[in-house]
Amino acid sequence: MSDNQSASRIAADILIAGMQKPSFEPYDDRLNGLTADALVKSFITIHRAVLEAQQKEQARKPD
Repeated sequence: MSDNQSASRIAADILIAGMQKPSFEPYDDRLNGLTADALVKSFITIHRAVLEAQQKEQARKPD
């Protein structure tokens, strides 16, 4: 798995876990070796995907 894929998977896991319990402790070991830049880019990518999905859903709903 590439660094970007690893960062994306970790970012998604943290995002999901954060919705349930805001703690990064279980991910400390997994974060070693990954750059903050890769994690930030992954969070941004996930956030954009969520926003796009929400916009598509709203566009389908009749006013």
